[in-house]
Amino acid sequence: MELNLKNKAAVVSLAVSPDGKWLAIGQMVDEDLSAPLSIWNTDTWKCVATVEKDQPFGIRSLSFNRHSNRLAYVPSGWHEVRFFNMNDLATELEMGFQGASQVRYAANKDLLIVVSEQVSVLDNEDVEIFIYRDYKAYEHTEGLSPELFKDYYRNSEWMVEASYGNLPAVATFCKDDSAVIITGNNDNKFSVYDIESGKLIEQYPGGVIQAQQIEIDSQEKHLFLISRMPYADLLWELPSMKRLLPQYLNEDYQGSSCFAFHPSGKYFAIGGAGGKVAFRDLDTGKFLMMEDIHEDEVNALQFSKDGKLLISGSDDGKVFITDISEYLT
Repeated sequence: MELNLKNKAAVVSLAVSPDGKWLAIGQMVDEDLSAPLSIWNTDTWKCVATVEKDQPFGIRSLSFNRHSNRLAYVPSGWHEVRFFNMNDLATELEMGFQGASQVRYAANKDLLIVVSEQVSVLDNEDVEIFIYRDYKAYEHTEGLSPELFKDYYRNSEWMVEASYGNLPAVATFCKDDSAVIITGNNDNKFSVYDIESGKLIEQYPGGVIQAQQIEIDSQEKHLFLISRMPYADLLWELPSMKRLLPQYLNEDYQGSSCFAFHPSGKYFAIGGAGGKVAFRDLDTGKFLMMEDIHEDEVNALQFSKDGKLLISGSDDGKVFITDISEYLT
């Protein structure tokens, strides 16, 4: 099923509310300056609200809080995070964050990660209670140590000579939302920071120099990483940090464009540059479904709360709802 979007520009972000009632869709700007943010009822698949009409920006990232009554979103290039009240269906707050790129609410606490030039955590009163400053997105990097490239980088001599603009770090909650794990920060480690104290409490090998997306499943048994230096998809078991499915997920296969864990923790979905969407078994890596659902790069994937539907958004300006119940066991 395809949703009837008024905005015809690329779909770049999706979010399903924890109660399963709402789907938020973030898009880029079309020629009519149609609203880049729309809210949909998942029972009727009707649009109930549009936000930011006539504005010159898209919506880069979206996240509902655990109560499903507030949506955080990032206007692209606008250096701020905005908050939408789901009860009033209105924007209620704007906060400045230089280079804001991602928002992510915790599943079990009233906390929000904001990735910008740095990584911050806000509490339930929107007060910054944690900040990671050791790496700055968008700055220029060159001449990193060869030691950083020992894990995945077969062309390490070239990498040491490379120069690039820093992508934002990637970060997500862990340890029952008491800590954040960070990588993609010009280091070859995963670094875990306690939110309350701000202290580094754990480090693991296997982190990457630059990254696009990091996800931990709801049971905190698996960590998936879309790396951009190297280009690769990487899967880890938690808390052992053992590599999983290395025969399929490694530096020999260019990384996906987006990823999502299934609510059951038994499957995952990946999207590709050509419009393909794949649904795979987490234990074996087996492809349960692989279809050309879109005509262009897939930018965002979400599952319905019951796990029976896979929602995908793409550069082709479309959102499709795919029934995957036949693949579930």
